[in-house]
Amino acid sequence: MTLSLTCVSCPKGCSLLVKYDSADAIEVSGNSCPKGKEFGVSEVLHPVRFLTTTVALSDEMAKLFHAGRLPVISEKRIPREDMVKVSLALKGVVISEPLSVGDRVASVMGYDFAASCSLI
Repeated sequence: MTLSLTCVSCPKGCSLLVKYDSADAIEVSGNSCPKGKEFGVSEVLHPVRFLTTTVALSDEMAKLFHAGRLPVISEKRIPREDMVKVSLALKGVVISEPLSVGDRVASVMGYDFAASCSLI
């Protein structure tokens, strides 16, 4: 099987070609650094992503900051197959106090999420 990918491990964005038959036979080409090979192998064996989404603000916070939701990002990568479950678990999170960028706002299914903007 063959996959065409764009490496996101660094800003260069190399175009990778990943050929594989099994976990033991993975060939990565097109990378200009070792991170590209690691990324290609990871995409075949265990793809992971950071999750960026939003969580609700309480009515009081929404009025105060003229917004209904707060952008958040996972503090570590999440397996691609768990993304929907984690997103749905965040549905019940409501922020009711001021926060700064980087403050931990929620922990869901073993994944921590940090604020992507300040509410101060």
